[in-house]
Amino acid sequence: NTISLSAMTGNNGLVVMGSSGNIVADSYIQAVSTVVAILGSTSTVLNSNMIVGTSPGSSGLRLAVGSRSLFATSNTFVGGSASTGVFLDAGNSGAISFTSTTIKGSSYGLAVNPPASGETIALAIASMTFQSLTPGATAIALNWGPGIHIATFSSVRFNDANIAVNVDGSGLTAGSHITMLDA
Repeated sequence: NTISLSAMTGNNGLVVMGSSGNIVADSYIQAVSTVVAILGSTSTVLNSNMIVGTSPGSSGLRLAVGSRSLFATSNTFVGGSASTGVFLDAGNSGAISFTSTTIKGSSYGLAVNPPASGETIALAIASMTFQSLTPGATAIALNWGPGIHIATFSSVRFNDANIAVNVDGSGLTAGSHITMLDA
C-alpha cells in the first residue's frame, strides 16, 4: 500500500497495522492522539512527511506491537509538549533507520525501548536534528534494557537551548555503547 501527496487531520492519525511494505510519502499528517502508529508491521517506509501532534500527549510516531524494520527519510516529527516525537516501543526488531530527520516540540525527542525477546534492533541514525523541544527536554532516551546494544549515530544536532540532556544512556547495560559521530 502507498499513501502519497495526502493531507490527513483529525482526532486520530494514521495507523498501519499488521501489514508489510507500506509506504507513506510526501504527506502532511496531523492528529490529537498519536499521529502515526505502526503496529505489528514489517518494512514500513516514511519518506518526506510532516507529522504533527496537536495536543500535549500526542506522539509524532509510535512503532510498536512487534513491528520489524522501519525506514524513515526526510521527515519532520512534532510531538506534544508532554510526549515523545518518535517513540520506539518495546518489542520491535530489525533495521530501524532515520535519515535527514527533524524532531520538534516534545519533552523527549527519540525514545528507544527494548527489542523483542531474543531479537535485536539495528538502529541507524544519519542526520537527525532536535529543535524547539519543551524546556528541560531529553533529546535521545536509550532504554534498551538487558543485552549488549551497540549503535552509531552520525550528524546528530542538538539545536535547542531547551534540551537538558542530549543522550540519556542510563537504560543501557554493561558492554553496550553508543558512538556519536559529527559527520
